[in-house]
Amino acid sequence: MKIRWIPEVVGATLLLLFPMLAPLVTPGYLFVYHHQLPLTKLIAGLALDALGIAVAGMIALVILSGLGSVPRRLMGGLLAGLFLWCIAYNAYALSLLNIWPALNLTTAPRASFLTALAAWYHRWNFRLVIAVPSVMAALAWLKPGMARPMIRATRLALTMVAFCALWIVPEIAVLDWRAHEPAATVEAHAETQPVRSTRIVWVLFDELSYKLALSDPPDGLQFPNLKRLHAQSISFGNLEPVANYTDLVIPSLLGRHSIEQIRSTPESRLIYLDRVTHKWTAYDASQTLFANAQRYGWNPGVVGWMIPYCRLFAGILTNCFWEPGAAAELPFESWVSNRDSTFSYAVALPRAFAAEVHSRRHVDEKRRLDWILDYASLMEHLKTTLRDERIHFIYAHLPVPHPPGIYDRRTHQLCACGNYLDNLALADDTLGRLMREIEESSGADPTTVIVSSDHSWRVPMWRNTINWTAEEERVSRGQFDTRPVFMIHFAGQKSGSEIVAPMPELVEHDVIEGMLEGKVMGPEDVERLAGSDRMAAKGPE
Repeated sequence: MKIRWIPEVVGATLLLLFPMLAPLVTPGYLFVYHHQLPLTKLIAGLALDALGIAVAGMIALVILSGLGSVPRRLMGGLLAGLFLWCIAYNAYALSLLNIWPALNLTTAPRASFLTALAAWYHRWNFRLVIAVPSVMAALAWLKPGMARPMIRATRLALTMVAFCALWIVPEIAVLDWRAHEPAATVEAHAETQPVRSTRIVWVLFDELSYKLALSDPPDGLQFPNLKRLHAQSISFGNLEPVANYTDLVIPSLLGRHSIEQIRSTPESRLIYLDRVTHKWTAYDASQTLFANAQRYGWNPGVVGWMIPYCRLFAGILTNCFWEPGAAAELPFESWVSNRDSTFSYAVALPRAFAAEVHSRRHVDEKRRLDWILDYASLMEHLKTTLRDERIHFIYAHLPVPHPPGIYDRRTHQLCACGNYLDNLALADDTLGRLMREIEESSGADPTTVIVSSDHSWRVPMWRNTINWTAEEERVSRGQFDTRPVFMIHFAGQKSGSEIVAPMPELVEHDVIEGMLEGKVMGPEDVERLAGSDRMAAKGPE
């Protein structure tokens, strides 16, 4: 064994694992912010994978040194091709982590080179891991004069990459030491004796479009539960979204900040760029709607998705459950069978890689099934929360109708199928279930129901993905209607009205804060807050 083989193997290992390591070392720590902590088992599993790849690499070099000139050229071509694939793979991963979010933080998502690249990548990338090395090996066999400098350049580049281990390994070790989950907030210390005789149930449907759900549903589609509630609610028909990403909208609405950029500390504490001071500022959970609910005796409870509610509002919530969601995990984590096992994490990576190479359809199906599990888990905990008599302010953030499709609107069954329109039907059916559950669980307490969404259906962002359907193209016409949903059904309300003038989405904070303080008791108070000249009567639907 030659000493120079060691840095070559280390460099190859880092390149192969970089897409998994990048979220852990990229400034901003948003992966840590979204992920369930601690990260010890995940990082240890990646360390086992790194060791396995390094050992396999050393064995391959030993075997390669004993081969004849032609087999060596073929093997060298294969390694060079794998190196080129890794470079392209890692460049794409970095573009998603850094470039795409920076382009679309405050403006409506638009079709771009990156969205087209994403569609191409998801369709073909893992097939190229076979094609590119094969082409390079053939080239090395047919053109040996080209192969030698190519192989030497590859080995030199791998040696240079190896030096990145000097900062990557210590940074991940420090992160593992710092990123630990605080005490759980289920049965938190914030419980008080309720002083309210009413309840507020706020249901946020992620990516629910006002246009398709309420004002202009597609031909042949009916959303009876949304329609019924809309006809008996005061609603806002022309909200101007504060942002088009959940990460930005939710903290903005809860704290009444117009947040354009966020980051996290290694301990997963949220910070945002203050628009006035232009400094990174810690997000103050004590100045949010949940804190107000606690102060005024509502005993807030949360069942949430994606946003780490239980960590962000620890000590404020009476009851909390959250699912990070499949979108917040590393690609291989859905293949982990036991989250308490380092070995399970280590085995999951080659399983995920083999699945990607074998069948993209199978990987997509696995992702949808994980989404279904998230939805089912959240619904079960929401049902329990609705029946908890201590909690008088309930907030539920649900992962529908956000793509991918997980519903068949014809059979009304969850499935690894469907599109955004099917998910719209799921959101409507979910609302019907929740309204029945609220009626059964609220007892003598009158209940006000709020239905909202963080942002609308982001057509330009999904249009170039592999799951986009002809039906979605026909219904959307490629246009992005940015209006999210916000409607309030006060207890006993029988008729509806609608605010038709453009209003900022942050008005939701003002209305709900007034409800918590007892200043907004019915539709007329909302009208007064918004301005009576901005109202339009809404007839029966």
